[in-house]
Amino acid sequence: MAKVKYTIKENTKVGTHSFYAVPVTNGTLDFMEVCEEACENTSIEPSIMRAAVTEYMKAVKRNVLKGFRCALGDQFIYVYPNLEASLKDKKDAQGNITEVAKIEDFTLAGAKSRLGATVSKKYSAQFAAEVSWQRVDASGAAVEDEDITDNGSGGDNNGSAGSGSSGSGGSGSITTGVAAPTINGNATFTTSTQVTMSGPEGAEIRYTSDGSTPTASSTLYTEPLTVSSSVTLKAIAIKDGQSSEVTTKQFVKSDGGADDPSGFEGA
Repeated sequence: MAKVKYTIKENTKVGTHSFYAVPVTNGTLDFMEVCEEACENTSIEPSIMRAAVTEYMKAVKRNVLKGFRCALGDQFIYVYPNLEASLKDKKDAQGNITEVAKIEDFTLAGAKSRLGATVSKKYSAQFAAEVSWQRVDASGAAVEDEDITDNGSGGDNNGSAGSGSSGSGGSGSITTGVAAPTINGNATFTTSTQVTMSGPEGAEIRYTSDGSTPTASSTLYTEPLTVSSSVTLKAIAIKDGQSSEVTTKQFVKSDGGADDPSGFEGA
């Protein structure tokens, strides 16, 4: 089994006793180095491999600009256009809402165009099954060797690209330092209810409606959802490659109607 080193850092932006795991890489392989390794034990020349991949990436870049989600490899990484834009209620120093955000006031002023990327669930699960972790200190010396213990609340190891780790690692709780998002809406309703989600400034929110734990490849929240049947929504906030803890909220249709697996309209 492969072994990757990691170290523990403190997130001083959110106060004391907030820690997160950071993988320690063995360096960076450039494009040509990977092409040369890929051609080992084959009849393909590295220069031909490089030329083919270069042309492939040109096609990916063109199609992302057209709004397509494009695959890098078979069941590996997907890249897609992403937009960081939000409009939130304005609050005073005491936290009281002074101006309610309205959809008609939404603009792209201050928005940022970004290239998004996620790892496929298939490969992410394969990686989780084949990797082990070695904790090291700031000097790189081994501290301890421990296994990840999945207690059912740490996710399904699917599709998370660069998200923070959680678990136990000495004294104190290890967290990602990213505040969990909030899910707002009437928990009990008769016909439908509008659900909104909000998170830390600059973070994206990913959610699920099928009971699974959300990851970086889950549905991106971009606008309010209209929930029309009983459903459980789970959401995480992702910022700077770190994921928050999961927020869960159950919505129940009081007339006892049949549950819809998706639970909402117009998603």
